[in-house]
Amino acid sequence: MLEKFKNRINWQELSHSKQVSLFTMENLQKYAKLWDWTAISQNSFIEWNFEMLEELRDYIDWEAFIQVYREAYLSNNLIFNFYSIGFIELFKDYLPLDKIKETALWETIVEANKIKLMKKVVDL
Repeated sequence: MLEKFKNRINWQELSHSKQVSLFTMENLQKYAKLWDWTAISQNSFIEWNFEMLEELRDYIDWEAFIQVYREAYLSNNLIFNFYSIGFIELFKDYLPLDKIKETALWETIVEANKIKLMKKVVDL
């Protein structure tokens, strides 16, 4: 369907769609130059995984993406479970590190590490 109408589709509007089935890895890659990547990055209906982030890292608007992470976290509508320093390390060249401390991603990582540290202290 997308292929047939790709020249008639309003890709900016489609990028805001709640229709999860549109946002397959295949569609995101095939039409990468047509999607509105800020809208895609803000779309909390997309079921992101590490493979998608890795493959699409050059297209993702990372500042928008980590803001959605915050909004999803605050609304308890988590779109993925990337609560780790590993996430930041993996995508550090893409993430706006000057803004990361303002996100729930950061708060969650700090809290998780605080709990781990407290367990280590108690186990001593």
